[in-house]
Amino acid sequence: MSLKYPGPVPRIATIAREFQAWLELVRQHIVKDKSGCLAEKNAAQAIPNSTDTKVEFDLVTFDPKSEYSTTDYRFTSQDGGRYQINTNIYLESLADGTLVSLGLAFNDAPAISFFNRMFVYGAGKHGTVAVSAIMELDPGDYIHAEVWHDHGAARNLTYGSFSMSRIA
Repeated sequence: MSLKYPGPVPRIATIAREFQAWLELVRQHIVKDKSGCLAEKNAAQAIPNSTDTKVEFDLVTFDPKSEYSTTDYRFTSQDGGRYQINTNIYLESLADGTLVSLGLAFNDAPAISFFNRMFVYGAGKHGTVAVSAIMELDPGDYIHAEVWHDHGAARNLTYGSFSMSRIA
């Protein structure tokens, strides 16, 4: 006894097209209801010397539940849960010996638990600092990024990003 396919063999192009359509439906469903955001710097921000300063990520490229505010530059969780948080900044023209710090402030508390520092070696250097963390948030909890430096004068923050994604 031989087994035969009950009809014409589907063409590879048809299978590929149907698979891509299926993937798009899955992507739309997963992204549509997922808590998270991606916000970036669109305009330079002057960061004063020796002052904790909220980073103004002013260009939202992804935010399906409208949880990131470009008014107060923070993410407020609607659902709560465990979140992966990533942020990075780029400061221009730093002096030799400058210390740059980037942290995550939770419900406006000082950024003491999740932060990273960079020490500048050589004058005129640019500084990039990044922080990555996993945090538990309750509904209504909020997070924002803060930067600090001791260059001696204000420095321009010209690039950065802030992303959050609920992972559990």
